[in-house]
Amino acid sequence: MIEFILLVFTAAFQMFFGKQNVSVDKPIQIKDSKDYAILQEFLRRGFAEEEDYGYVLAGIKPISVRNFQALDSFLVPNYFDWELVVHEAVLVWNRVCPNKRNFVFKVAYPSGVSSIRSGFELQFINISLLRNVIEENIALFRYVLGPFLTTDQLVSRIAHSNELLSDVLKDNSTLIGIVLGFGLQNSLVGGKIETLSSNVLVKDEAPFLPQHQFFQSATRNFFLLPEEIYRFYYLEFAGGDESCFRDKPTSIHLGLNFTNLNEELKEIQTREEALPLSLNRNPRFVFAAFSGPTANQVLFEKLQQAQKWIHSLLKKENFLEIVLEKISEKKPIITCAKNSSVQLFKQRENEWSEHLLSIAKKFDNRRQQLFINAFCYPTEISRKRPWAVGVSQATLLGLNRARSNLAMADKQFAEFAKKRSLQFKEIVRSLLYIETIEQGKGKQITSKIDRIRVSYVIEDQKGEILFANHDTWLHIGEVIIGFAHGIQGMFIGESRTLYIHPAIAYGALTTLPSCSSLVVKVHLLDIDERNPCNKSLSSINPHDLAWVNDSEFYNKIHESLEQIPSYIGSFYRDWLDKRADLNVNALMIALQES
Repeated sequence: MIEFILLVFTAAFQMFFGKQNVSVDKPIQIKDSKDYAILQEFLRRGFAEEEDYGYVLAGIKPISVRNFQALDSFLVPNYFDWELVVHEAVLVWNRVCPNKRNFVFKVAYPSGVSSIRSGFELQFINISLLRNVIEENIALFRYVLGPFLTTDQLVSRIAHSNELLSDVLKDNSTLIGIVLGFGLQNSLVGGKIETLSSNVLVKDEAPFLPQHQFFQSATRNFFLLPEEIYRFYYLEFAGGDESCFRDKPTSIHLGLNFTNLNEELKEIQTREEALPLSLNRNPRFVFAAFSGPTANQVLFEKLQQAQKWIHSLLKKENFLEIVLEKISEKKPIITCAKNSSVQLFKQRENEWSEHLLSIAKKFDNRRQQLFINAFCYPTEISRKRPWAVGVSQATLLGLNRARSNLAMADKQFAEFAKKRSLQFKEIVRSLLYIETIEQGKGKQITSKIDRIRVSYVIEDQKGEILFANHDTWLHIGEVIIGFAHGIQGMFIGESRTLYIHPAIAYGALTTLPSCSSLVVKVHLLDIDERNPCNKSLSSINPHDLAWVNDSEFYNKIHESLEQIPSYIGSFYRDWLDKRADLNVNALMIALQES
């Protein structure tokens, strides 16, 4: 009886948790010429230009993964057709090509989303290759995902759950690199760089350095992210849009034998290897290679061989049949005309009306009308591309708040410049002032001290408390320059109030109140003299805040906001005018009546 129960339990477990949604006994059947055309267009472009599906099919890359936007988002015109191909192809694939034993096209949605018309992540997975790379590196996967993880459990979760790849692998860049086929060494080194770059858009925490500051320093040779790149992100945050920012940074551990991250990244740079030129041409294989214990030459040769095979495959008239046979391990059954004319996203007029209305609703009432007018009656002016397509009302609101805060700070510090007393001192004119609240005695902070124990309360210029800590150790090299200079000369037991101008605090590019001065009430509890600092205190190099009040910058954002609805309306009208299967006049009437 017990053996029978165990047998039933084992069969049930395999049914529900083993090979979910996997079909191996039926060949792929295509009965509709439109389905044939859509799949052929999708796979041809996926092999030749947009994706790296060919390397997955060739057994070089375990997974190809890419995020696709919702159809009512403001798509980049150059990629709009491809977005539509993918959205349509996924619907066709799910209908005619159920998941196979060795190859899977998987759609994963962000939490709370479940519609193919919404944004999604598309993965093309080579199951057997995925299993091999996980098994080869299982100790590393277990270190991150748990010591009892098995290869089959992870393969099943990646291939058959509805989770994003990054969610399954806990956002670990090294593990993601391994399953993307970059190799262990390249994934380890590249994972470090990816982890650093993912920390750019993370919320700031006073009194520590701004999150983006590290990427403005010596590491720019890697990240090439000038300050201007961040402006719209941070201004939108200041205006109330938090969608691009993480709450907490990813943990970063400094490599042994390095004293700071700049040193480590410079060492990484010396180990970067140039990719063969062919891999930078379509079909591309995008990754960074680094010398180490294993050479990249073998991987390069395999990739180049796969690239030649892909080029040869793309020239064949029966390209789609060959690909489908390799995916399903059976010859496909094609019972329709092999149509090469693709009718993308073939919706009825009422469906397109809903789609256009969804876009219009992203604007306020006045701009909705601009969108509708431009769709109905496009002009050369409405077709003109705005200076910044990606700005929003939050961008302008954030800029206005930054301007207001900066004006308040400048006025406040102009008053400080007139104030003099024994307790109130000017450290840097118009930028940094200190007020002694309680005298201390004993050991004193000098430029050679790096680690101190303090309590502090940090307020913005409106008196709102941003952060507080009653007892903590700080490294002076890790705090904003205004704080670091403001505490110099303090004695143990001393209490000070620091008045820090935004130019030497967090400036405009911050998740704290943009362009706000800081009031820091700090009490020195102790000083660590055991490990004196070998470097002198960094000099004060204020943030450039002139652009905040630049009228040209402001006007360009304002003008872009006015142009965007018309530009997008014209774009959709011009695109739909090319569609013979739609009655554009009916769409115009539906939009106007809405």
